[in-house]
Amino acid sequence: MPRRLLPVAVLMAWMSAGLLIVPAGAGEKPAPKEAETDTSTSKGHSRISDLIIVGSKRMSAEQIKKRMRTQVGKEFKPADLDEDVRELYKTNQFSNIQTFTEPDGPGRVKVRMHFLDLPNKVQKVTFLGAKHLKE
Repeated sequence: MPRRLLPVAVLMAWMSAGLLIVPAGAGEKPAPKEAETDTSTSKGHSRISDLIIVGSKRMSAEQIKKRMRTQVGKEFKPADLDEDVRELYKTNQFSNIQTFTEPDGPGRVKVRMHFLDLPNKVQKVTFLGAKHLKE
């Protein structure tokens, strides 16, 4: 057997014997951490007083806010915020998104989101001055 195929053959043998085990959940992104604070009023409803976007360099804060259900002035729903985070991960622009909530007076909540962009992701390749190549 050629020397370069030996590691592949060993890997295939381990897989067929059931010796190669991949932990459950490998490759999944970790769930974003959310600060737990008491934001309820006497009726149990809170309005979003401010939505703060921090750390995103690939997308502007306005672009991010357009994609979200969580908007200033609307009722705060943690499920909507979780869904917004899932949808933003689907854009493949961010490696980590953390959300924090803090009370901002009676019946008001301030939502803060911290973004970490994916490093070195090539968005576009342009050949300038390459007259011998066709587009």
